Amino acid sequence: IRFVDSQLAALFDRLREIGIYDSSLIVITSDHGESLYDHAIYLGHSYTLYDEEIRVPLLVRLPGGSPGRSSQLVQLMDVAPLILEAAGVSVPASIEGRNPIGRARAGAPEPAQVFGEASQTGARFARSRDWKYIAPSLPAGDPRNKLPRGLEDRFAFGEQSFDLVRDPREQLVLAPGSSPSSAPVETLRAAALARPQPSARNDEPAPVVDAVQQEQLRALGYVR
Repeated sequence: IRFVDSQLAALFDRLREIGIYDSSLIVITSDHGESLYDHAIYLGHSYTLYDEEIRVPLLVRLPGGSPGRSSQLVQLMDVAPLILEAAGVSVPASIEGRNPIGRARAGAPEPAQVFGEASQTGARFARSRDWKYIAPSLPAGDPRNKLPRGLEDRFAFGEQSFDLVRDPREQLVLAPGSSPSSAPVETLRAAALARPQPSARNDEPAPVVDAVQQEQLRALGYVR
């Protein structure tokens, strides 16, 4: 964390040196969080959909903006339209996200639900401010289940739902149909299961990756 802070400081100093800091849009976020032995899981990510892995910072500095905080639900897919609209660029209709700053300025309600997925296990989730539902992992042997060998059983979760008000650390899995959680959880369950399954979203051809890119990906641990 100190290293990231020091690098951001160097970046901001350079922006000031060349005279564009005040006019710059700055967005700081992360693609995922990290499990630090939460839920008895070693240091890592991409295997679960608990908040320690999916709840990430989003800091935005708008040119001429004023300090403030928001508690509205935001997804990473909302970042692209935020940047485009701030830059005065039309947002393509194909982009699913919505600019949360524009939404707040217009007085529009925040989304009732946000969604996500675990690319390794094929699990999906939907959450509101107070509740979360996580769909089951894909079974071992399904080609879309990309868990490394030996981890299939450890991360083969069934349905899970949580009361985030009473149980913010997601330690108590609610029994199906338990009262008073049935109605909000069932709404989230239907929403999550209506989302596309990870790795089965479209029919686009596989990207062409040359030998140099393959080696770079291997060095980063993304391919074996």
